[in-house]
Amino acid sequence: MKSDTLVRKKKLIISLIVLISLVIINNNLRASLINNRNNLKYNNETNLKSAGFWQETDIYIDDDSILYTWALTKIAYAWCSGSGTWNNPYIIENVTVNGGFTDNSITIMDSDVYFIIRNVTVYNSEALYAGIYLNNVNNSWIYNSSAYNNDIGIYLESSYNNTILENKVNNNDDGILLYYSHDNYVWDNTVNYNDLNGIYLYYSWLNDVWNNTASYNGWGTEAGIYLYESDYNTIEMNYATFNLGDGIYLDFSDNNDVWNNTVNYNDRNGIYLYNSWFNDVSNNIANYNDRHGLIFDYCSNNTIIGNTAKESYYDGIQLYYSYNSTVSENIVNNNSYDGVRLINSNNIDVLGNIATGNYYNGIYLHFSNTSTISENIATDTFYDGVFLYYSNNNTISNNIANYNFNGIFLENNSNNNIASENIANYNDNNGIILNGSKNNLIYNNIFSNNSGYNGVDDSSNNYWDNGTLGNYWGDYSYYDNDGDGIGDLPYYIPGSAGSKDNFPIWNIRDEISPTIGIFYPEPNDLFGITAPSFNVKIYDATLDTMWYTLDNGITNTTFTTNGTISQTLWDTVSNGTVTWTFYANDTAGNIGFADVTIRKDAYAPIITINNPQDDAVIGATAPNFDISIDEPNLDKTWYSLNGGTNVLFTELTGTIIQDLWDALPEGIVIIRFYANDTAGNISFQEVSVVKAISQEIPGYNLLLLLGVISTVTIIIIKKRLNH
Repeated sequence: MKSDTLVRKKKLIISLIVLISLVIINNNLRASLINNRNNLKYNNETNLKSAGFWQETDIYIDDDSILYTWALTKIAYAWCSGSGTWNNPYIIENVTVNGGFTDNSITIMDSDVYFIIRNVTVYNSEALYAGIYLNNVNNSWIYNSSAYNNDIGIYLESSYNNTILENKVNNNDDGILLYYSHDNYVWDNTVNYNDLNGIYLYYSWLNDVWNNTASYNGWGTEAGIYLYESDYNTIEMNYATFNLGDGIYLDFSDNNDVWNNTVNYNDRNGIYLYNSWFNDVSNNIANYNDRHGLIFDYCSNNTIIGNTAKESYYDGIQLYYSYNSTVSENIVNNNSYDGVRLINSNNIDVLGNIATGNYYNGIYLHFSNTSTISENIATDTFYDGVFLYYSNNNTISNNIANYNFNGIFLENNSNNNIASENIANYNDNNGIILNGSKNNLIYNNIFSNNSGYNGVDDSSNNYWDNGTLGNYWGDYSYYDNDGDGIGDLPYYIPGSAGSKDNFPIWNIRDEISPTIGIFYPEPNDLFGITAPSFNVKIYDATLDTMWYTLDNGITNTTFTTNGTISQTLWDTVSNGTVTWTFYANDTAGNIGFADVTIRKDAYAPIITINNPQDDAVIGATAPNFDISIDEPNLDKTWYSLNGGTNVLFTELTGTIIQDLWDALPEGIVIIRFYANDTAGNISFQEVSVVKAISQEIPGYNLLLLLGVISTVTIIIIKKRLNH
């Protein structure tokens, strides 16, 4: 009896040990199961947000057919929903379509209903096919989709009132093509690394192409954004950089607005117009291009205002056989050839431009006539500030041409021009020189302190006064005994012509306001909480005082040299656009001013972590993440684990690097997400999760198995005790 009792006790103890072990296993498995649950929840959510939930070889809808209508498509396929109204559009979403190199991935034809294509991926529609093809389609949205390895990524033909928004259209032949399509919106797309053009408008009117990134496109003759025979479009705030052809190219395209684009580092030109008329090309940034910043070939009646074109391999702005255009208030500095060059171009107004530091000439007219060159700053060139070659009947007035080799040079049959109210001082050679040019009128200019001669005339029949008023010569050595402001003896002009100024100005009649050139900051520059510096040049022979204001004159700050504005003053400036105005006066009381509009962003990015959640338990597999960032000027994003290595990322959804996750010990892990903006503001948000790894038994429902084993063990123990 004792021995039976002892056996029962041993069995009971063994059973309890087994039960306790199973409980421990269950607790260890709990972490894994929670982790699996969290990952499953996340995967279900992301399946609703990204392509790939359904796989198709093609999608074909033709609302004029019988078999392929929207209504039938909705019935047949789970990826299509809605009813085609404004409030309840048809929606195609979460589909990956492999065109198989034989057809379009998605084709929609003859449709007027409202529909949305979103979160789809289309690829392998090569050989003249498109990833998404719309023909005779109105009222659609193509949103947040990806198109790659197609002949055309997204193709609209004869389609109106469609919106192409926030798509990634990379590595196709052409990225986005609008063919005979009007009144469409192409916004916020990334269109990079396409073999031909990034965005291509062909015979398409009244479209709005806004805030797209179109970079690294083409093989040499294409463009980031290309318009052919396309009129009345708006091309605004796009980034067309690093293209192997041009940044933006308009070909036989008229009445377009090309505004506020950034077109830097292209292998050809920043902006190129060919045979295109009545376009407004304004406030673009076209720097560091391998040919010209902006070039206009065989163009007429264009407006070119407020652009920045610096450090081009050739010219900042060139007009070639172009007519009746305005080139105004542009900054064209440090180009390898000329700041502004006119070649065989007539009736051009070149007004108020800043052309400094260009290698050859600030402003160059080559066989160009009847133009006005006025109120420009053309300084610090290796050759000439203003240079005319075979150019006739032009007016050169109110320009500053200092610190060049020659200030103003009229060469080789540049005849019948008028030069007045210019300042040409401190040049390394001559203030003004006329060589082989006749019948020019030069009066009321200031020529002083030039290292060679203040003026040279190696021509014939030029007039150095207008009959009552000549020029101010810094080296005039006679007197004004009658006090009329005119020297009593002529000023003899050096050179072979034997010319003279019969009415040299004795004292400078100072009716000219100081001229101000703002070299830094540039228009639309962005600054953060740190006060910006400034670099301006002010030109006036009798300069008195310089000052600036950020609040329209409420607070004025005087300065004597370039520097940085007061941090206290900058702190009072609100976020947004800021107009920074510089003033200067001279001893005669003339006041000049110039302003630049910049932006202030003192707010750091706002980060929201959608996944993972705080206290989530995560196993051996690195977790997914999903964050949102509210920041109009976002620059970079990165994360770290427990303060370790910073990992850069670009997509706001993704997966933590597995190797980094593997290197962490079990326990609490702090995942910190960072973001900065282009103004230098940085912010972060973090989430605390638990890393817990357990061994799993594949092929079984472990909790159910544990429950069965525990129940059986208890029954056996009870039966043993009852015997």
